Amino acid sequence: MTYRTFTFPQFPAYTVFAGYYTDVASETLKEVKSQLVSGNKDYDYCFVSTTHLISIDQLCCSLHRSLQNRELSRMKAKTINTEILYNLSPTNNINEALKRFGVDEGRSDVIVLKVLGTSDAEESSLQAINETLQSLLKGKADAELSDSTLAQQVDLKKFLKLFKIQQSDESVEDAQVRYASDAVASSLLRGC
Repeated sequence: MTYRTFTFPQFPAYTVFAGYYTDVASETLKEVKSQLVSGNKDYDYCFVSTTHLISIDQLCCSLHRSLQNRELSRMKAKTINTEILYNLSPTNNINEALKRFGVDEGRSDVIVLKVLGTSDAEESSLQAINETLQSLLKGKADAELSDSTLAQQVDLKKFLKLFKIQQSDESVEDAQVRYASDAVASSLLRGC
């Protein structure tokens, strides 16, 4: 039952559910991807690969920018879920963002986000969402979504290449703050 929520003082009407699921079969992720492409409303979640994520700060930045774009009617994508993936990316290409940050059948872990109205984010509703996702993904939800988890799961070589970051001589854990701030800056300054 490990999940967390994100709220932002600037957007009190929204709460974001965030769950981290492990031991998810490749076939299950292929089915999820297929259902997302077909627009199945039962899959109205944002599925995020951990390949290019090194910090919760990346998620928070993308969530904040996506909610801001939604409120100001400036979304580049059709849905809030796609907007979140787009705002994680350092490129202006939505399809590229979906490929890099969306469902990755080659991994056995996935982060799932759901933007809720704050009135819909009661504990019982959050537990129901978590149970639905565990059933849907047939995976485990016992690992905490944290910076230390992301530092262990990131594909550092791909991460550094995508965000054009110079590799440090430090361990991933020691360089994590710098890597995260560089990735966030790259995403925010995209296209400037």
